[in-house]
Amino acid sequence: MKQISVRFCVGCGYICDKIQPEGDQPQWMNAHTYLMKHGLRWEDLDRIDDACPPCARVLACARRGVFPDVIEAATAP
Repeated sequence: MKQISVRFCVGCGYICDKIQPEGDQPQWMNAHTYLMKHGLRWEDLDRIDDACPPCARVLACARRGVFPDVIEAATAP
């Protein structure tokens, strides 16, 4: 089987679902859920290390030296 390239969040381990996204935008989901949804195994994936939107916000705050309470507020739903 040909490997499928997927964006893998190095912060939380979620995978970006571009195969069958719910809605207009790709959805980040738990890796186990992604694998089960598409009938895949880890060996089928070509991981591209990335960061999901919430983890990207945390990383951006950390780079700027923002305090943890600001990070918490930035990642709240």
